[in-house]
Amino acid sequence: MTNLESLSLHRLPHHYKLVLENVPSLVDLDTCKNIGIQILSQGIISGQLVKLKLSSDPYHDISYDDVDDMCLPKLVKIKHMELEYSIRGDGNIRELFHFIEACPYMQKLKIRFVWHKCPSNYMYGRSAQYRIKAVTKTSYDHLKRVELVGLFGCPREYEFGSCIIGKATALEEMFAETRAYDNVIMERKAISRVWKYFRRKLPKSVNLVVE
Repeated sequence: MTNLESLSLHRLPHHYKLVLENVPSLVDLDTCKNIGIQILSQGIISGQLVKLKLSSDPYHDISYDDVDDMCLPKLVKIKHMELEYSIRGDGNIRELFHFIEACPYMQKLKIRFVWHKCPSNYMYGRSAQYRIKAVTKTSYDHLKRVELVGLFGCPREYEFGSCIIGKATALEEMFAETRAYDNVIMERKAISRVWKYFRRKLPKSVNLVVE
């Protein structure tokens, strides 16, 4: 499949393993949930992808005792990355920085948070900012657009977003979308909170859209 440029997988049986070989033209990869980040360990593709969409559930597809031991290959050609990231209760989100720092020339980043349980610090919890700062080592000089989808409005999401936009020196636009609410009033309040928080953090030159 030497001429294959784009590959999208919507479903793969759990007992199957995806192996990509002899795909020198592949630049766009969209994987389904049960493939996870293991696909990036196939170094044959990590250096050629320009657009990548994948799902990560640290409870299932990261077999590291310490998140800081996580070692992803450098994705030096990635310009656009979309990541669906599963979180349970008070799960940590610092793993996300390993994905971002693996893509030094990324221009567009979209992260969809999938909360399987409402975080205990949803409204009032303690800040985890000291943990997040510990893993942010570089600036994101090429990142122009950031999208955060499925926001609960908890401190860890705010701090994560703040760290990203604070290091994105070329940022032009930020898009944020709250999780779905059954109550229209709660949804409007959530949108207002998110907009006020990030508007204060962003330079006036950066366009902010919240839905």
